[in-house]
Amino acid sequence: MQVSFVHVRDGVQRHGMRDFAAVAVSDLVPVRVPPNSHYQSARPTWYCFEGEFVSTRSRMAEAQLRDLHFQGIEAVVAEPFVLHRNERTRKGRTPDFLVVWPDGGSAVVDVVSSRRARQRAVQEHIELMRRACEETGWDYLVLGEPDVVRNRNLKWLADYRAVDFFDEDIAELLLAAATNPSPLFEVAGDDSTHWCTLPVLFHLLWQRMLHTDLARPLNERSVVCREPVG
Repeated sequence: MQVSFVHVRDGVQRHGMRDFAAVAVSDLVPVRVPPNSHYQSARPTWYCFEGEFVSTRSRMAEAQLRDLHFQGIEAVVAEPFVLHRNERTRKGRTPDFLVVWPDGGSAVVDVVSSRRARQRAVQEHIELMRRACEETGWDYLVLGEPDVVRNRNLKWLADYRAVDFFDEDIAELLLAAATNPSPLFEVAGDDSTHWCTLPVLFHLLWQRMLHTDLARPLNERSVVCREPVG
């Protein structure tokens, strides 16, 4: 298989998949900007990842990128390469993302709705990407529609991911209060201090220093603790 991609310094290059796997993710940029027209059923969006905006093909892709961010990915490139079945083919396939895990491993990610997953062209795309990732040793993830409740919770917590919401003194008090599983408002302390404790608490939940069951709606009764739930 062949892959063409945009290199930050050297422009467009063409490599075999095994050679491409050796290229640093930091040297990649998106091969294109997602198309955007009134005739599309899904419109592209932007997601702020560690201070930089990453383009996504749809709100569903944005939601899944947010979830990957919450899980701790360290880097992401949107539409990082164009994969060709062989050197003669002109039309290639482009995945949604290339992400890097904390352990240094990489994964190619495609976000596909259940409706599109039944289409032959999409099935061929998935099979081609899967075979290519086997050559590189990367993981390949095909993600579908996000869970509605979890997505809503993560969207709320993501608004508090900036370090501006972190206060070391308040964080220590909250971590101590959550030693035993307790309702969120109880961990946050007296009502008169919620204006300064809740933003820090939400930041700690986003950073996974505190935990709650994200499969349930996040509210004042949500049980918060220092150990992962489930």
